[in-house]
Amino acid sequence: LPCAVSARTADMEVVKVLLNSALSDNAELMTLDIKDYYLGTPLDRPEYIRIDIKFIPDDCMIKYNLHQYIHNGFILHEVNKGMYGLKQAGLLAQTKLISHLTPAGYIQSPTVPCLFIHNIRKTAFTLIVDDFCCKYQTQADAEHLITTLQDAGYILKIDMFAKKYIGLSIERDRVAQTITLSMPGYIAKLLQRFAHRVTRQAKSPSIYIPPKYGSHVQYPAIDTSPPLTPAAITELQEIVGCFLYYARSLDATMLTATCAISSDQATPTQQLEAQADRLLSYAATYPDNKIVFKKSDMIQKIQSDCSYLSRSHARSVAGGISYLGNDDNDATFTNGNIFAFSKIIDVVVASVGEGEYASVFLNAQAGEY
Repeated sequence: LPCAVSARTADMEVVKVLLNSALSDNAELMTLDIKDYYLGTPLDRPEYIRIDIKFIPDDCMIKYNLHQYIHNGFILHEVNKGMYGLKQAGLLAQTKLISHLTPAGYIQSPTVPCLFIHNIRKTAFTLIVDDFCCKYQTQADAEHLITTLQDAGYILKIDMFAKKYIGLSIERDRVAQTITLSMPGYIAKLLQRFAHRVTRQAKSPSIYIPPKYGSHVQYPAIDTSPPLTPAAITELQEIVGCFLYYARSLDATMLTATCAISSDQATPTQQLEAQADRLLSYAATYPDNKIVFKKSDMIQKIQSDCSYLSRSHARSVAGGISYLGNDDNDATFTNGNIFAFSKIIDVVVASVGEGEYASVFLNAQAGEY
């Protein structure tokens, strides 16, 4: 599958806000990627790694005269710079990068860690690992950031048209004043991997369980189906992992179903497996979702809802979606979401009203951030 950067959900929200602001400010966009980001960072102290000589090619052994260092079939290596797998490599690389950006005027937001704003220039960018998505006004502003990084010794991959970022394809229509996000081919490869699970088309991502109409008390549904085998559990977890980034980034209609499966995957059953099959069938029916951002006044609007007693153990779910709209009451204007979430309320609510209240509170928290 295409490897999307493991961005936190909050980072993705900031990226979407930055893209919306580029539309509103009529600003330019570019993306940057630092080559060998981890590998060029000096460590605070040396680390050591022992490598079995069977994993070292003969030509490398000869070229670097390594035979003299063999001890009991291994060679002990001293590591002085960052490498993949070292737990401190990411932090050291980021600390080094920020130490070069700060003197040049690029200040990290104290409340939004992945967002940087220049103290004079009209430049802002998100930084996720070693990937930059930059909004700028003039070519001189773009060159200032590029030069700042190159002067610090970083080798850059530069895209002045901002076509891709953290696994997302970006398409800008200057006439219609829109930015469209997509992940072409992602669902197709996912369906190819789990083809044996897709049996038919599905118009909704979840299996609908209707309430018991006429009942004064709505009781939670109890799953009594048999547990899954270890192999089936592993595959279920893979499906959740593949869908979560896509659902959070592009297709919020899949988010509730994906989170529902994820919340019960510790004790999965055949009923949960059927839910996963339904999600895959829905993805096969609607394989290439896109998010379209329109130029707006950047007024945040949030819609909230609650699903009462829809999870095991009498749990309820809070849901919400937020987008940037105009400074009016035009209910017909819609925009691509900047965040969407589906979260189990961490208390057992006594009524639908309590659930709606909890959902509004959680949406307000997310919106305030």
